Amino acid sequence: MANVFSSDANCQALYNFESGALTTDSKGTNTLTNSGVGEDKVNYKQGACSGDFDSADYMYIDDADLSADFPLKDGDTNGEISVTGWVKFDTKPALNQYGCILTKYHASTAKRSFAVGVKNISGSTRFILVTGHGGGVGALVYTFTSFSVSTGVWYHFAMTARDSDKAYSIRVYSESLGSALGKTGTLTYNLNIEDAQVRIGLPASFDGTCVLDARVDEIAIFNDILTFDEIDEIRGGTYLVNLLVVGEATATASITGLTFITPAFISGVFSATVEITGTADTKERFVPARRGDYDPDTFWDEETKAWKTSQPIEKLAGGRHKTYLVVVSDRNLVYVGGL
Repeated sequence: MANVFSSDANCQALYNFESGALTTDSKGTNTLTNSGVGEDKVNYKQGACSGDFDSADYMYIDDADLSADFPLKDGDTNGEISVTGWVKFDTKPALNQYGCILTKYHASTAKRSFAVGVKNISGSTRFILVTGHGGGVGALVYTFTSFSVSTGVWYHFAMTARDSDKAYSIRVYSESLGSALGKTGTLTYNLNIEDAQVRIGLPASFDGTCVLDARVDEIAIFNDILTFDEIDEIRGGTYLVNLLVVGEATATASITGLTFITPAFISGVFSATVEITGTADTKERFVPARRGDYDPDTFWDEETKAWKTSQPIEKLAGGRHKTYLVVVSDRNLVYVGGL
């Protein structure tokens, strides 16, 4: 399965690190410039390639070139950011040193804003979130202690921060352990928004040695706060799972559109009234499906010429990030809507 970010207006950048398009922003206009990053067509988590970062390698984009709604861009008044991605370390940082994955940070010019990475603390490498304060003069490190990072293991990481209430979260999945753990907390200071470059890999300037020797894949950047459920969907490749809505039209139906009225999730089950423009009966059915997975025979009983009974939707949380397909009995797509 593959995530579908195209319908999420809050996703501002998506870097899939594909061969021949390592720096391409697959979602927006925030394509990066490459400085030394190679391709790895063997070790990857989505698509057919990952970015191979060796110590001094990095990709960057200047603040002035970021899209208008990019999180923490100079002048941003929204003050919300979520970053997700995959990383597999070839080597770990030395004692008290850092491995920077994504930064908007320039220490030597007091433009400390935001950083995601790892740090070797007392011999154990931990995921960290770093946020600047005091007009960029200082920064604090928030450490995720549930996992000690190993080399040769894929980790899915997600970090969020919100200026208004200073809330932050960290969630990390270890492929070797097969589990995801999370941490929430409150930042000591509000977020500092600066015009520093956004970089993946070696930062422009950091507080200490910070290099990245790792494979990186599918970094997504949002200007809102992802929930743990949404983060887990991204990690599982099921983000923007679609809901297939099927209905039996009358023989004389003239359907020109469908609209969801008062949609809701109740005990994990989606329910809604469907307003049909045109004529049709009321035998709508609701079944979960992914775009591209629709097989009419799954839901249509050819012998009885009727729609099969649908199953309850076990879990489709976070409806604001979902898209839905509507299919009627002629098996043609007649409407694409959102919840």
